Amino acid sequence: MLQALDVEKPYILVGHSFGGLVARLYTSLYPRDICGMVLVDAAPEYKELAYEKVLPENLLAGNREYFENPMLNCEKVDKIQSYKQIVDYSKQSDISLSIITRGLPDNGEDGWPSQEILEIEQSLQAEFQWLSTSSKFRIASRSGHYIHHDEPDIVIEEILLMLKGMGK
Repeated sequence: MLQALDVEKPYILVGHSFGGLVARLYTSLYPRDICGMVLVDAAPEYKELAYEKVLPENLLAGNREYFENPMLNCEKVDKIQSYKQIVDYSKQSDISLSIITRGLPDNGEDGWPSQEILEIEQSLQAEFQWLSTSSKFRIASRSGHYIHHDEPDIVIEEILLMLKGMGK
């Protein structure tokens, strides 16, 4: 699409949730086309398996089914295959990287350990810093998963800082 629209390179990619996986994969495959990446509460690979450490017994089967069955997630994405692609192609670069993660837990179903899941997500997203020698991590303290709705100024600020770093 970028080529068809003749969008000038290099690009700053901004990816939210599953879009963060897409941005990471694109950056790994086409690093010369990218000058920056902003991950906005981006999905860490295999996060559902990490949740199992804190889930009560009665929620384990449903969580595993959500992980394994593409028809259960809103994107209808094969998570197992998508996560494998990310692992297979991830590599470190010097591309400017900003990681923004939510500061507020989701309102989960009864028994869902929302605070513990938030802490797992924050930890997994902080690990994205290894993807770049030029990375930074920040928590949007007043935001849930939709940071671009709750605190859009944070996302805009990170994009503008990258543009400024490019001299634009």
